[in-house]
Amino acid sequence: MRRCGLIILALLLAGGAAGQAAVSVEVDRAPVIADQAFRLIFESAEEIDAEPDFSPLSESFTLLGNNRQTSVNIVNGRLSRAQKWVLTLITDKTGTLTIPPIAFGSIKSEARRIEVVAEARPAGKGDDIFIEVEVDEPNPYVQAQVVYTLKLLRAAQVSNASLTEPTVADGRALINKLGEDKNYQIRRNNRPYRVTERRYAVFPQASGPLKIEPVLFKGQSGGGLFSLDPFAPRPEPIVIRSAPVALAVRPIPAGFSGDRWLPAASLNIQEQWSTDPALLKQGEAATRSLMLEAGGLAASQLPAPASALPDSFKIYPDQPEFEEASDRRGLVGTRREKMAVIPVAAGEFILPAIRIPWWNTESDRLEVAELTARRVKVQTAAPAPVRARPQDEPAPAGQAEAAPGAPESGAGAGAHWPLISFALLILWLG
Repeated sequence: MRRCGLIILALLLAGGAAGQAAVSVEVDRAPVIADQAFRLIFESAEEIDAEPDFSPLSESFTLLGNNRQTSVNIVNGRLSRAQKWVLTLITDKTGTLTIPPIAFGSIKSEARRIEVVAEARPAGKGDDIFIEVEVDEPNPYVQAQVVYTLKLLRAAQVSNASLTEPTVADGRALINKLGEDKNYQIRRNNRPYRVTERRYAVFPQASGPLKIEPVLFKGQSGGGLFSLDPFAPRPEPIVIRSAPVALAVRPIPAGFSGDRWLPAASLNIQEQWSTDPALLKQGEAATRSLMLEAGGLAASQLPAPASALPDSFKIYPDQPEFEEASDRRGLVGTRREKMAVIPVAAGEFILPAIRIPWWNTESDRLEVAELTARRVKVQTAAPAPVRARPQDEPAPAGQAEAAPGAPESGAGAGAHWPLISFALLILWLG
């Protein structure tokens, strides 16, 4: 009796195990090539209601796409639904990597090992599409500009193309795109390539090692899904990743003595006046503009120039203006400070010099941008002229005394003015 019970229990367990759907794991290529996309396929012959958890893959792989497919089969009158999950992955690691078990609800797929190898030849040696990246300074100072240049080279037709932006982990750098893309053609290894070039200004915000993450190119081979050629090969997805870029960021040098750290390729300060400073007048306003321009700095990094004036001047500052442009060396930031200056006393005065210490990243030394002191002369405000009346000039109407019994001066002529004004009004209305 006990033996019969054990047999029944074993059958029940076997039946329960058979009722669970099995999930197989396949890779579309072997070996997998680092920095090139491949497909990982999970397939079940039976329907699974639970959503799979693919997060364990993030330890060694980057998930680029997830496509779920369901097919209905009828065999001997029995309806079944097979399911397939096609993942597009990419990795920059090499060696033997493990595809971890993936949970589909209460069901788990088996772990699988795959071999990932490096590209047998360097990128560009006969490839149809590849990415080149470089920086102008791998050992920059903190908050100094690094120009990151990206070139996408294509010798084959692609469609639905996109290119991601460079990033830095944990927000340890600010990244600004420089200008518009450049498109041109070159020959490489005796092959013509179309090139799309992009440049970015990267500003590290902390010293120490820093990595600019790879950028990804995504597209499809050929002319796309709606090609007019019925015999054209089916478009295949193309995913290519650039190499990462490592930076060694230096801290602020001990030789810098300024109040605000300004690492730049160039920095200068200028001033403009709406009125010649040698012709200022007491009580009359003039506009003074101070412009600070730096090569290799964002406008937001520039300080407000200290423009202290003598107590004999009243200052009414306006809101600062910021502008950014780019040239062959990178970002150019500009800050403008406008202020109304009103002299309240006459005399000669000295407007003090403005000095801004900054660090020249090209010569690697401390420099000072200076606006030299200026001597100004404020003229005394001239009083308003008063016209004296000669003794023999008749007094204005209403001031001279009229002779007794004589009519007031101009009374006869003044009587006609209302009629004349009314007539002119009628003519104007007509």
